[in-house]
Amino acid sequence: MKTIVDDKFLSKKDLHFIENGVLNSSFPFYWNGNQCYHKDGSPDETGFLSHTVVKRVELRSKDEPFFNSKLGEHFVDILNSFCNKNKVKYKKILRIAVNLTFNVGRTKSLIHNDHDFPYKQLLVYLTDNKNAPTVLLSKDKKKVVKEVRPKKYRGFMFNNYPHYMHMPKEGKRIIIVYTFV
Repeated sequence: MKTIVDDKFLSKKDLHFIENGVLNSSFPFYWNGNQCYHKDGSPDETGFLSHTVVKRVELRSKDEPFFNSKLGEHFVDILNSFCNKNKVKYKKILRIAVNLTFNVGRTKSLIHNDHDFPYKQLLVYLTDNKNAPTVLLSKDKKKVVKEVRPKKYRGFMFNNYPHYMHMPKEGKRIIIVYTFV
């Protein structure tokens, strides 16, 4: 299993954008009524806030614009900063979203994969929240293979492993989610 955890990949330009363009009171988040889906296809009904930068490739029509956000290029710059430093190549971005989760009365999200096909995933944590880690599981979902705690500006890349997150008990957890091939 290839994973990369990097706490020092963001450029000064990236940090300035995050601090002044994302982590401020005017950055738009939108209500999402569910995070994941159960095996039967029903939604988990766990609400959170999100800013979709690039819609999931499965949900994007060919005639829609690539970016769903006017800030799209800045988010691609962050992905490129991580990939260039860590010698990761990609051909296509499948999804970019900024997710804000908080205590909604559940302890963790459903175990899930973000897509039903092979992909790479990068999480960029924008807040500290030691009680809300991301947990990767073995392909059979029976064994924890890695747990990464949110640390502000940490990047965590992994292949398409089943995973879940512990919901924040207090405070918030803001991350940028990238999927790509």
